[in-house]
Amino acid sequence: MALAALVAGLAAGGLRADTVEDSRGVYDHVTIVAIEEDQLVFMFNDGRALQRRADQVKRIEIAAGNDRAADELTRAELLRLQDKRREAAAMYERVLALSARPWVRAYANMRLVALHDDTGSLTKSYQAYCRLAAQYPALCRYVHPRKIPRADSKECRQVLRDIETRLARPQTEPMVEALQRLRDAILRRPTTTTAGASPNRGTTTRRADEPPAASAVMVEQAVAAARQALTRNDVPAATGAAEKLREIGRPDGFYLIRAEVAMRQGDARAAGLMSMRVVLEYPTSELVPAALYVAGQSQEALFRVEKAIDLYRRVLADARSTPEQKSQSQARIDALSTMAKGENAATSGHAP
Repeated sequence: MALAALVAGLAAGGLRADTVEDSRGVYDHVTIVAIEEDQLVFMFNDGRALQRRADQVKRIEIAAGNDRAADELTRAELLRLQDKRREAAAMYERVLALSARPWVRAYANMRLVALHDDTGSLTKSYQAYCRLAAQYPALCRYVHPRKIPRADSKECRQVLRDIETRLARPQTEPMVEALQRLRDAILRRPTTTTAGASPNRGTTTRRADEPPAASAVMVEQAVAAARQALTRNDVPAATGAAEKLREIGRPDGFYLIRAEVAMRQGDARAAGLMSMRVVLEYPTSELVPAALYVAGQSQEALFRVEKAIDLYRRVLADARSTPEQKSQSQARIDALSTMAKGENAATSGHAP
């Protein structure tokens, strides 16, 4: 009913006819009303409504006078269909600058995600993706960067760092899902060392500044040694193991162990800072779930229960987390949630 009333109001305002084209045909003499969830909604003069999934629409045309960016959007659509991607992207950016209508801006962002992806700019595609997720997260299930470079490329590391920064701040649940979906897609991409072996020599391509192939085993051994030392309260030995990690070119391991040492020494603030350095500066590291768990412990020690629960939930959501890490995190979430319920009941004067 609200949609019909809106269309009636638009018709009364004397709006000119728009056009929508998809695989089924061309619909002219229609009024594009909105994007609802992932559907582009448009209506005929007789009040009949149709909707199509927005990303499956071939093109739209807004009649001149119906929007400040009508001409720019029409030109952008034409350039895109002519495969002039960079020119089209620039024109869609003009649409963003001119239009104040949420659905028009969302449509432009949807096109920009794909265009920047096609032209090899993950960063720009990601930026458009975030803008789209803020308005219409349902569309992000279908519209997202696809031509992702190697997970350890500079651009991927920068995007992952920004995702972790955003996730560290309060976000809506749909936005969190959209960010985690893209993060997981990036992390599933191969790295330089996992690109595949040479058919002749059985070797892998490796960056000149990359740690040797054995470093993964060495990291595991050094982390285990540091944790064993901590159980014996042997801080110097744990610190020595951390230094060994730095020597073999794994600063992520160094910061993780230093964070665990700081927690053992009662310096929760330093532990939080060290562990989050792993998360933000080395987002492709397999040590990120462990660092998130230590960060959660630090927030618990600082009585920041909600932040601690959020960090533990991120461990659960991370595809790299081991079953043990997930079990430990779920146990902390359950304990903190029970504690919070008890405090609320005590405050309200009722028994927990």
